[in-house]
Amino acid sequence: MRNAIQRSLQSPTTGDELVAQLTDLIHERIFETDLYLTGAYRALGANRRDLPYRFSRVHGQKPREYVSAVRLRAARSLLSFTDESITGISFLLGYGSSNAFSMAFRRWALCSPREYRERALQTRADRTAHPVVADDHGRTGRSPGP
Repeated sequence: MRNAIQRSLQSPTTGDELVAQLTDLIHERIFETDLYLTGAYRALGANRRDLPYRFSRVHGQKPREYVSAVRLRAARSLLSFTDESITGISFLLGYGSSNAFSMAFRRWALCSPREYRERALQTRADRTAHPVVADDHGRTGRSPGP
């Protein structure tokens, strides 16, 4: 499951080799609780002041914000398409506690992980009950249901 999530979160080529290496490193280690960016900068032999600036120019956000966004996109997928517990998801994504995960998720999605999952399940149920169909002229829309 981790590999599928990591592949789905990959970002496009950046044009800046060092930024590309940091981006790859973030995606490889996204599930680690101890993903420390200063250690990543050191591992890449990069200046800890210059690389975040370059990263921000390429990605439009600071490396720490990028890490959070990647983790939260993964959380959205896991909440929507798996039965993994919220606590399990929080630890899988490298959060130190389910409370830290819930607070970060609430700031990002403006609802709790539980509420997000319930909405996702309801949306999937609605789509199953009223699938998209084409009429005789090729126009698509939701079926009226039973």
